[in-house]
Formats: sequence, C-alpha cells, structure tokens
Amino acid sequence: MRQEAVPIDQQLDTLLQQQIAKNREILSSLFKTVIFCGRNNILRGRRDNDPTDETLQANFQALLHFRVDSGDQLLESHLENAPHNATYVSKTIQNEIITTVGKFILDDLSREIRESKYFAILADEAADISNKENLSICLRFVDKNQAIREEFIGFHICEEGTSG
Repeated sequence: MRQEAVPIDQQLDTLLQQQIAKNREILSSLFKTVIFCGRNNILRGRRDNDPTDETLQANFQALLHFRVDSGDQLLESHLENAPHNATYVSKTIQNEIITTVGKFILDDLSREIRESKYFAILADEAADISNKENLSICLRFVDKNQAIREEFIGFHICEEGTSG
C-alpha cells in the first residue's frame, strides 16, 4: 500500500499552527505570572536584568523558575533554548504585558459601566513630591448584581493645573 503524500503547503501550515499554539502557551505562562505578581503587589523586588543568576532574580524571574520546577516543561524548554534576545522575560516585556493586561481590564470595566444604569466619575487632585498636580480618577457604578462598586482608573498628570 502506498500512502498519499501530504502537500508541502499543508505540512508547512500544520507546522506553523503548531508553533503558534506553542508560543501562545509560553506567553500564557508569562502573562499568568505577571498577573499573579501584580495582584500580590510583588512584581519587582530586585534586578530583572539577569534571569540566569538566581541570586539576583526578582520575584517575576523567581516565579518563572518556580513554574519550571513545578513541571511547566514548555516554559522550561523556552527558557533554556530561546535566543537570548527572545526569552520575553525582560523588564521591558513585563511592562508591555502590564500595559496589555491593563487595557483588557479597562475594556472589561468600560463594558460593565455601559451596561449599568447608574454611574459617577470621582476625581481628586493632589500634588506629588515634585509639585506636579496629579488627578486620580475613579468610577462608581451599580453592577449587574445591583452592588455598588468603585474602581480606580488611574492617575493623570495635570499639565496646565487643575483650575478651569
């Protein structure tokens, strides 16, 4: 019996889809670790510049190694075999992940507020140590369970003061 040969374009497409799935799993591990650190307010502890020197590892790096020790074989393979400039564990990548997660949170919050019947914007300003005026923004709304919620949105530097 002769097997049918799979066309090269289908083989390449299959390999590409497998690589995409693998990369998504790796990014999922990184995102989950950043989110865990963010929720527990422990993202940065020490230096994040040298992921190989365990004595200098910050919390993020240490948690990645904990995940590897706990059996995350895909992450282990990635950290061992990825090119040094493509490990995706630098402080720059952490900041990009934080920004991305923040956008998702704000999008989800915006959806909840649009669905609510009542909401209010709470704003307050204060000068920081360098005498820059910062405006804090919070939203208060009634969610779908009829519970009153207040959510912090962020700080915004007032470039031209706070008076009208």
